[in-house]
Amino acid sequence: MQDEWIEKDGLQYYTNCLSLPENEALQTEIGQGCHDSLVAGHFGHEKTIEIVTRDFYWKGLADWIRDYVHDPATNINTVNPHGMPSTDYFNP
Repeated sequence: MQDEWIEKDGLQYYTNCLSLPENEALQTEIGQGCHDSLVAGHFGHEKTIEIVTRDFYWKGLADWIRDYVHDPATNINTVNPHGMPSTDYFNP
C-alpha cells in the first residue's frame, strides 16, 4: 500500500487526495465549504464525506465529518419547532 502515498511539490497525497495535518481550523474551513455553504446544499454526513474525500484526506476524516455535521453548534441550517428553516442561516 506504499504506492497510495506520493509526494508532489512538497505536499503529501494519499490516494490522489491532499493529505492534511491535524489542524482543526483548516478542517473546519473545509467542513464549512463542503457542508454549510448555500452552494453545497447542506448535505448530511455521508454526502459531505463523499464531497470532502474527492480532494482531501486526514486521519479520522469520516468521524470528524460525522461529529461536525451532527453538532448543533456548527449545524446552522436547523429547523425551528414550526417546521420552517431557521432564520439564523441568513443572519450570521
